[in-house]
Amino acid sequence: MLFVGIDWSDTSLDFHLRTAAGEVLAEGQVRPDVEGMARLFAEQSRHQCSWAQAFYEKQRRSGHKHHAALRALAHRWLKILLALKRSQQRYNEEIFLHSQRRYRLQKPTLYAGG
Repeated sequence: MLFVGIDWSDTSLDFHLRTAAGEVLAEGQVRPDVEGMARLFAEQSRHQCSWAQAFYEKQRRSGHKHHAALRALAHRWLKILLALKRSQQRYNEEIFLHSQRRYRLQKPTLYAGG
């Protein structure tokens, strides 16, 4: 279980992401708009979903800075949420992971042979 404490101000909000035991997982500031909330959601999801953390780390390894990696993760979550809305289903991580594995198997590979 995670707890998010939020201190509101006019231009940004400070967040403190902690476990039930009080361990600090993340602290920072986000803008109080949709993008800021999406990034806060993405930050929290990194500590709940192994795939989200792996996606974030892949973005960082490819050269993206922290905020850019969080934006990419937030975008991935928005795509998931829109698909759930269209299908009128609830999020199920097992179904999502199965879908990701199936997509990787169907993805064409480039052959660089000569």
